[in-house]
Amino acid sequence: MRIKRLDSSYKEKVIEVFKICFDYTEKEDALYLEDESIWDFIWGMEEKGQLLATYMSIPTKTKIRGKVFNGHYVDGVATMPFARKGGLARRLFLNDAKECIRNGVEILLLDPFKHDFYRQMGFEVAFDNNDLRFDFELLSKPKDTKLNIINSPLYGNERLRPYIERALKKSWEISRYSEAVDIPAYENALYLNKNLKAAVVVDQADTIRGYMIYSTKDRVMKVPRFWFEDLSGLGALRVFLYRHREQIDTFHMTRIPPDFPIDLVLHSAWQGGSSMQFRDRPSRMLRILDTARCLEKSICSDCSERVVMRIIDPVIKTNSTALELSGGRAVVSQKKEDLSVSVSDLAPLLTGRFDAISLWRMGKIKVSGSTSIQWHTPDVPEAVQLLSKLLPPMPTHSAR
Repeated sequence: MRIKRLDSSYKEKVIEVFKICFDYTEKEDALYLEDESIWDFIWGMEEKGQLLATYMSIPTKTKIRGKVFNGHYVDGVATMPFARKGGLARRLFLNDAKECIRNGVEILLLDPFKHDFYRQMGFEVAFDNNDLRFDFELLSKPKDTKLNIINSPLYGNERLRPYIERALKKSWEISRYSEAVDIPAYENALYLNKNLKAAVVVDQADTIRGYMIYSTKDRVMKVPRFWFEDLSGLGALRVFLYRHREQIDTFHMTRIPPDFPIDLVLHSAWQGGSSMQFRDRPSRMLRILDTARCLEKSICSDCSERVVMRIIDPVIKTNSTALELSGGRAVVSQKKEDLSVSVSDLAPLLTGRFDAISLWRMGKIKVSGSTSIQWHTPDVPEAVQLLSKLLPPMPTHSAR
């Protein structure tokens, strides 16, 4: 059974697989399949006219530590139940990894249905994501705003679309989080979803200062995208939320960073039977395809510390090597390694979600010659301290 690129003639078969394998109940779940351009990136395995497995690998650019990485976003990975345990998904992944490495792709990204399966492939959760839910009573009463708020449904709205496109572009250019660039098929799907609405904040010069995308149902406002440039933009969006007093009982923001300024939005975490729920719900996983290149981009360029770290990658053997890290360089080294780490555990260190000291305490980073770790010891090995300076922790968030 060979791997083949699928075309739009397979649309109904792909949807059939999605209906069986995912919680696929509405047409909006895969509106991107309507876009002809998406079919350049969909692979599958077929036997006797039956589509057994699907796999999408979609080009994207992602910012990590302020640097642009060439990546692919993996989506639609599904195997029909009767064909599982036959290694089809693994074969599709290995085929994709080889293609990506050959074309200079540095990382793979995905939001998985099953974390353990992808950890076997070298993925690990690498970005924070938080979920905030609160009742209207907890929302601070805002002062009015001098900024303008443009508000409308997204579906078929040609006036609003240029504003959203400008907002997405601006968030990519200036955000300190790991923004990603969507391909046209994904971006176009926003404007085909009849449930979505948007509010865009602009100043007198028509410059974007913030935006949010949301839907409303049963007096709940669900907000999957919420971005602001500065505090005046945040203030305007808070004004917009407050103006829904007669329509909305509860707000649910599903994708916000861990350092989101909750205290500037809510006056209290609880009051009169209402309470704020702020949950850490990280999902996006990262797979490093080119360890040396990714580390060179990520390590602190003005740090003169040196450490030799061995990367262990049981899937992509070319990644299994020792690298000397220092001053923005990651070069293959024959020196005895100071530390070792698996390629999956390297992912959250690369992005800054975890620092080297935390990973060492969890047993994810191992020090040469050390056999056990005392959880409470204040003494951190020198090599781990040096690595923490080369790759310091930072707030992470996969904003798209």
